[in-house]
Amino acid sequence: MTAINIFEHSGQDGRFTYVDLTLKGNKILSKVFPHWQLAQDQVKKILGEELDSFQKNLKNINTNLI
Repeated sequence: MTAINIFEHSGQDGRFTYVDLTLKGNKILSKVFPHWQLAQDQVKKILGEELDSFQKNLKNINTNLI
């Protein structure tokens, strides 16, 4: 049994692929989500006011790699 089912339904501009979580996927997500949220909170706390600038820089890096 897989954790996700991928089905082809792209957004209007073709940049999105939607996924559907199976029961197994939902169980995995509920276990890992609190850890992901804690990591997000820690990054926000460490970067503080620099978070927006950091996110913009990451976006620029990603855009330049494509």
